[in-house]
Amino acid sequence: MKRIILISAAIISTLISFNSFAQRMTPEEQAAAAVGTRQAVFKLLAFNMGPLQGMARGGDYDEAVAVQAIERIQTLATMIPEVFANDTTAYDFETRALNVVWSDMDGFASAANDLAMGASEALSIINSQGADGVRNAIQAIGPTCGACHDAFRAE
Repeated sequence: MKRIILISAAIISTLISFNSFAQRMTPEEQAAAAVGTRQAVFKLLAFNMGPLQGMARGGDYDEAVAVQAIERIQTLATMIPEVFANDTTAYDFETRALNVVWSDMDGFASAANDLAMGASEALSIINSQGADGVRNAIQAIGPTCGACHDAFRAE
């Protein structure tokens, strides 16, 4: 829990700093920075899914690594709606985000919340089942990723 609070505090302070800096950028520069931030969040999500997938496929189980990855996924999931607050559809950036993200922000935010809740469930599974629960933990997270991809991300 302390890790989640520390990670959240670091992310919030970074976003506040970014917000101050963003006020001096042109709208297109702000949009480009928003796209970069979004892509970074999703790269971090994938980075943290990697060890869990490896463990689920029979790799060595490391509870500390699993817990850390899930806590990070949970924290990053809560950031998703915030990093999509800047509608970048007016610019021609290479991104897989579909325009429906901004026309259905409530649905999009709900999908991000589902990911955070799935991570919370995964953490409970790991804490109660250990190595035997890694596959179940992945199953608590994976479908929420896929549901969002299906609705809000281009192939």
